[in-house]
This record gives sequence, structure tokens and C-alpha cells, in this order.
Amino acid sequence: NDTAICYYDSLQLNIASNNATYNWNTGETDSTIWIFGGNYYEGTATNLCGNYTDNINVLRIDIPAGNFPVSTELCDNQTFEAIVTSNNSDGIFWNDSSTLFVRTLSESGKYIATLYNVCATYTDSFTLDFQAYPTVNLGLDTVICYGDAIEFTVDSLDRYAISWSSGNSTKTERINYPQTIEVIVSTSAGCSTSDEVWIDDCGGRLYIPTAFTPDGSGLNDKFVIVGEHITFYELFIFNQWGDELFRSKDISYSWDGSYKGQQVPIGVYSYNLSYLDPNTNTLKNVKGRVTVLR
Repeated sequence: NDTAICYYDSLQLNIASNNATYNWNTGETDSTIWIFGGNYYEGTATNLCGNYTDNINVLRIDIPAGNFPVSTELCDNQTFEAIVTSNNSDGIFWNDSSTLFVRTLSESGKYIATLYNVCATYTDSFTLDFQAYPTVNLGLDTVICYGDAIEFTVDSLDRYAISWSSGNSTKTERINYPQTIEVIVSTSAGCSTSDEVWIDDCGGRLYIPTAFTPDGSGLNDKFVIVGEHITFYELFIFNQWGDELFRSKDISYSWDGSYKGQQVPIGVYSYNLSYLDPNTNTLKNVKGRVTVLR
């Protein structure tokens, strides 16, 4: 009968008969031959009475072969379907005692599987890395005043990828003006966490220039003080003798460098400024000097 043998085995066939000659499809002429798996054998014995032919198909059983999953990185909330395929194994045995060819896995670790048949075994392995989502917290929305800076730092592992809305990829982001910033932190498996914060204008800080050029060019022609959310404002300008040249109770009404319709000479002029700080709700007084240039 047809049979199957292991890749390392052989069998002996014998068709001995009285006063016969022998002929095999392998070219051999002995009554006995050695046969190996993966071949078809046919032999004929002939004597004066006639001849007799028989054959056998010998299958070869090789070492089990299969397709195994590759090592993979995933996020904590995911699962991995491990599929092992094989067309010459009788079964599979895992290092955690499972005997399934298809499994759903959700834990990090090294998975080792052994395929087996009657002749041999074959073992392979793969690793799963289920990664936690990064923790990101930029804090609460805040404010920034003119001339100030705020630094936001992401406390993350060096192997994490960091992406700020500005395009930067460093752990620290420096902000100099009001805006919304967002940061995305990702693991090598693409497990991402984001956070954003709104930085508003503090509104209580004034920008007071030190000089201006009232020459009619349209550029820097006025002594413009900049601030937001100012509800009380009073500005006085004086010359070097203490004469009042200008007064304003509206931050949008700026001095154009004139007095009684005439341009004042080039020089340094004093100012007294009072305003209500909206952040502290306190009255602040500022004294300083401004230079008129042309």
C-alpha cells in the first residue's frame, strides 16, 4: 500500500520470486531496493511463467513549516489576532499552553509556538508590545502680558514623539503672545495623547514707547500707548519747564507732538500716566520721558 515516511527515513522493498529477474523504474535489477519519501516506485518480476508488476507511492513528511506573526507594537486598548498557518503539521503548542492556531492577544510579552507532526517539531516566536497612552497636561488656560513669555513643558519619555502646533518637536515650548497651543505626544506604536491651552492677553500691561517721529510720514507719527481692557486712563504731557502740553482720558487719543496747533521742538518730554489695572483692579501711576524726533 502507499505510505508516508519521515524525511530522514527509508524503507526496504522486496519482490523476490523463484527464478525471476527484476526491473525497477529506478533502473535497479535486484529483488530488494531502498526507497525514500517523495517518490513513486514500480517493480516487475519476470520468470518462465510470466511477470508480475506492483507499485507504491511513498509520501515524504517534512519538518513542520508555517507562517508566524511578526513582532508588533500596539496601543493598550487594542487586541492582536495571532494567526499561524501550516499545511504539514498535526498541531501547535504555545508557551502558555494554548493549542489554537488563531488567537486574540492583549498582553505584552514574547509568544513562542511549536508546530509538530509525527516526524519533527518547528518553533518560532514573536513579541507584542502593548503601549500605554502618554499622559499630557499643559494646565489651565492662562494669560500673558506684553513683553512676557510662558514656557510649557511636556514630561514625557525620550522615546516619545512630540509635536507642537507651532511645528516644534522639543519638550519645551516658549510662548510670547496670546494664542491657542496644542501638543500631541505619540509612542512608537502611534498611541497619541493631545492637550491644548488658550493663552489670553492679560490686558493690564501697557506698551509705552520711548520716542516717536511726528514728521507726517504716516509711520510712528504719534505717541501711541497700547493696552487692552483699560477702563480708566489719564495722560499728561509736560515740557522741560513743567508746562502741560497735552491731556487725554482716552487711550485711543494719542499725542501728535503738537501744542496749540504747532509742532513742538525736537527734545525730551515728560509724561504722567494713571490707569486702572484690570487684572488687579488697582490704580497705577507711571512717570516717564518720551523723545520727539524728526
